[in-house]
Amino acid sequence: MKFNYEIPKLDKDIYRYSIYIGVAILISILEFTTINLIEIEGIKPDILLIFCVWISLKEGRFKGTIFGFANGLILDFISMTVMGTNAFAKTVASFFAGTFHQEGKENILLKSINFLVILFITSVIHNTIYYFFYINVIEEEFIDFLTTYGIASSIYTTVLGTIPMLWVNKKFGYLKD
Repeated sequence: MKFNYEIPKLDKDIYRYSIYIGVAILISILEFTTINLIEIEGIKPDILLIFCVWISLKEGRFKGTIFGFANGLILDFISMTVMGTNAFAKTVASFFAGTFHQEGKENILLKSINFLVILFITSVIHNTIYYFFYINVIEEEFIDFLTTYGIASSIYTTVLGTIPMLWVNKKFGYLKD
């Protein structure tokens, strides 16, 4: 006699969100402790932003925005920076990324070049908001600062964003639909 027991949808959602939370905490700790190892000329990628964009495209605008805010708060808490700057920047970025969510077509978007384009634009928005709180207007021009740190960091983040895109891409055989 065989039992065919399916996990109820609510349990699947709780399990999936628990995985998201665990991965976000792990990425936050990794980003705070070891991201300096891949820093280039003071430019660092934002691995947590990649995950926030991923979740926004996978789950939609509302869940992505909440996830971005929570992840930003976690990062603010771990990094001991000005409380709320990461939370605000990641909330706005996740909201923007979530506008591209298409129900039933999540994996198609995540494995296309569109993911990288959305990630780059979202990263520029995030960096503009985030660095706005740290620039001393008297000492530096905002455009120079944004170009040096915002755009360069966005390019670096987008380059690292190819890793999850390739992970989902069926051509490479890493994940089956």
